[in-house]
Amino acid sequence: MKSLARELLRTYLSRCPITEGKGPLYRTLAARLLPEEHEVAVELPPGFRMALDLGQAMQREIYYFGTYERKESVLVRRLLRPGDAVWDVGANIGYYALLAAACVGPEGRVVAFEPFPAAGARLQENVRLNGFAQVRCVQAAVTDTDGRATLFHDGAHPDGVASLLRTGQGLREVQCATVSLDRFRQDSGERPPLLVKVDVEGAEMAVLAGAAGLLSGTEAPMLLVEMEDSHVSWRGASRADIQSLMAGWGFAGFHREGRRWRRCPDVRRVRQRNLFWMKPGDRLHRERCREAGIADQELSAGS
Repeated sequence: MKSLARELLRTYLSRCPITEGKGPLYRTLAARLLPEEHEVAVELPPGFRMALDLGQAMQREIYYFGTYERKESVLVRRLLRPGDAVWDVGANIGYYALLAAACVGPEGRVVAFEPFPAAGARLQENVRLNGFAQVRCVQAAVTDTDGRATLFHDGAHPDGVASLLRTGQGLREVQCATVSLDRFRQDSGERPPLLVKVDVEGAEMAVLAGAAGLLSGTEAPMLLVEMEDSHVSWRGASRADIQSLMAGWGFAGFHREGRRWRRCPDVRRVRQRNLFWMKPGDRLHRERCREAGIADQELSAGS
């Protein structure tokens, strides 16, 4: 009976298009209906598998909803084509890296950066589970310098918060390698990515500063960047600082409004934590964004 109820809940949460009420229902029932064996492997769209520990919050959410950050995931799927290159900065256990790998196929390329050993181990396990030879895992924190740094984390949990910034009390420490995206591109021989996803718990400005050559060049990628106000401010930066930096390289920011992505002239007024960045003057960016359903008026607004 419990297993039937669990599958009904998973089906409802993952397939019903109506989102109202899903959150409270999930929070009330999800933990109660978990299987005794918390280690599971599930099939996720558009065709990849993930090994998940249902004792971990983020992994439990993926299990029940069949996705993570649904609207951002839909955008990524619509932007990518077979053969594309994607860099996942702060890959954690690999959801976005695996999603991208499934979209770009064996002729594409995904580079997944993850410095936290526990998360990196689960990331590599998931890559092996799918046989994704197109994914390269790099155990390093992306920042604006190359060398070594201290990573602060809240325990050994793979999907726990790990950051280059000390964000609270009682955190554990581990040493990690650091690399800038410009230096990585120069030394690695990897081709420039079409899309870069950034989720680095407050070190976003450092990641972007270390990618100045890439982002100001003629083959600049589009970006999906987590910009949580409380995280960004830990390093003395702000959302407005990031927008100013990106605008200097010709990027425009977009946020979700309902089911659409809209141009945002002032990111300080946007509540969402994930913002999408593209260059309106770049032909390939505009073509992919149109194909992803971003309206022409949004691409041209303010330009």
